Amino acid sequence: SFAAFAVLGPASAVLIAQVAPLPPRGSYGEERATPANPWMSWCAVRAVTLAQICASVGLVLSFGYADIDPPRDDGGHDPRAGVPFIVLCLGFYVQGYFSERWSQGGGSLEGDSPPQWVWLYRLFVAFLLQLALMVSSPAGDVESGHFIYPIYSASYEHGAQFGAVHVIGTWCYIAVFVALFQAYGENIVSERFYKHATGSTVVVYIFHWVFVKIFAFWMLEPTLWRRGVVVHSPWTAGALTLLTLLFSVSCSLLVYRLLLCSPALGRLFGM
Repeated sequence: SFAAFAVLGPASAVLIAQVAPLPPRGSYGEERATPANPWMSWCAVRAVTLAQICASVGLVLSFGYADIDPPRDDGGHDPRAGVPFIVLCLGFYVQGYFSERWSQGGGSLEGDSPPQWVWLYRLFVAFLLQLALMVSSPAGDVESGHFIYPIYSASYEHGAQFGAVHVIGTWCYIAVFVALFQAYGENIVSERFYKHATGSTVVVYIFHWVFVKIFAFWMLEPTLWRRGVVVHSPWTAGALTLLTLLFSVSCSLLVYRLLLCSPALGRLFGM
């Protein structure tokens, strides 16, 4: 069932695209064609999002960390524990790609003067998002002692529903951030900055966690352990978090720069 849910999201997107064709994708700076039926594109965005959410929930309910990452005497973890994380991240990307393409047409229904039912839909979704965010707050611990997403699975001692709601909460956070950036981050500061900021997004999205692991678990944690340092201050923890962010993003941008020097590899990342 894990494999079935892993392919459900992408397969649903492909099937929906047969009913509501994707608008042509123009190059940077070019106007994109509006589809003949904006209503179909608007529905397609919601359909692919719902399908991907259902696939994510089904996926987290189809595996247990107790089976793929049981406790070990050396405190290590089975590499298979990272597979659900990778599949779920790919699901976020698939949903984002198809939604962005369809939104070029469906967005015309949500302009300055949308139909009345769109306002009611927005109100309902806003309430639903707030409710889901409150319900999906983590319980304060992780299932396997391994801080990897998702932190709960079907084998969590307090119930499989924690994993399902945890994943739903992630989708809600994504929706909130997308809405905020659509409202306040739509201005192009400069064409050069816009080109590289958008072009590097996928690369940073894919590679940042690799560098987070390298810095936080292979460099920072051993250094603090050797010096006998235990972090209690929230200010210190915040500073270390910011340092980890800067390191991971900087290294990811370096990968982006190297991919720009190799067009053949860059095409694999949509560059």
